[in-house]
Amino acid sequence: MTDRRQHILDAAARLFNQYGPQKTTMADIAREASVGVGSVYLEFPNKDALLLAISERRHAGVLGAIERAWSSPGSLETRLERALTARLDAFLDCGSVGLHGADLLHCGSCGPVQRAHHAFREAEHTLFAGFLAQGAQEGVFTVSSPERTARALLLAYEAFSPPSVFKRERAPLRECLAELHRLMLRGLLTREASR
Repeated sequence: MTDRRQHILDAAARLFNQYGPQKTTMADIAREASVGVGSVYLEFPNKDALLLAISERRHAGVLGAIERAWSSPGSLETRLERALTARLDAFLDCGSVGLHGADLLHCGSCGPVQRAHHAFREAEHTLFAGFLAQGAQEGVFTVSSPERTARALLLAYEAFSPPSVFKRERAPLRECLAELHRLMLRGLLTREASR
C-alpha cells in the first residue's frame, strides 16, 4: 500500500468515524488528507471503495485479536474463551471510535460495509472451525463436525456481535459473556478434559 493511499484511508476513517459515511464526501476526505480530490480518486474510484477498504481493515483487526488470543499459552478451553472475549473487546474498541465507529463494522444500509462483514463472518467461521478441530484432535473437545459446531458456537455468541453489541452497556455485557462461556465451553469438553 502506498503512503498516499494509507494517508487517504486514515483521513477517511477519521471523518467516517466522526460524521458517518453518508455525510462525508470525497471532497471532505481530500481536505482532511491535504490532497487534491483527484488524488483521492486516483487511489479509490468512489466512496464505496474507501468504505470497503476501511471496513475490511477494521474486520481484519478483529480477526487478528481472535488469532492472538488463541495463540496465547494455556489450555484449549482457556484459549477458546480468550478468543471469544478478544472478539468482543475488538468489536467494542472499533465501535467506540467516534460517533459512527460502529457503522464501519456493521451497517444495514451500506453495501460495502455489509460485504466486508460477510467476508469477515466467513473468515471467522474458518478460524473457529480450525480451533475446534484442533481441540477434537487433541481429545479436549467433543465435536462431530468442527464446521457445524463453529456455526452453532458463533450463532450462540451473536448477541456479542455487531450491531446488537453496541446497544448494551459494557459491564452487564461482560457478565453475560462470562456466563455464556461457562455454559457453552464446558459443553464442548470431553469427559476426561472436564475432570
